[in-house]
Amino acid sequence: MEQIVEPITLTEIKALVAFFRANTVPNEPMVLNTGAIALNPKKMIRTHLNFIISQRKKGMAKPYYNRLLQIRQVLEDNKNETEHKNANS
Repeated sequence: MEQIVEPITLTEIKALVAFFRANTVPNEPMVLNTGAIALNPKKMIRTHLNFIISQRKKGMAKPYYNRLLQIRQVLEDNKNETEHKNANS
């Protein structure tokens, strides 16, 4: 039986775009998880967003969306770590 994948909404896409515009994305590679590295995070974000926008109603866009969520999580975690270190300095 084929699994039904919900389409990615425009609201979800707009939230990601707003996040990446509001936050600094590094030029150097980022480790997303064990075995996943974004070698050029800025390019990855741009190309993944373009793909998601063009294919958002199709299930094949979901893995691209999930990778962008991983990048967002890493950036948020790094920001929180930096803020915590600065607060304790």
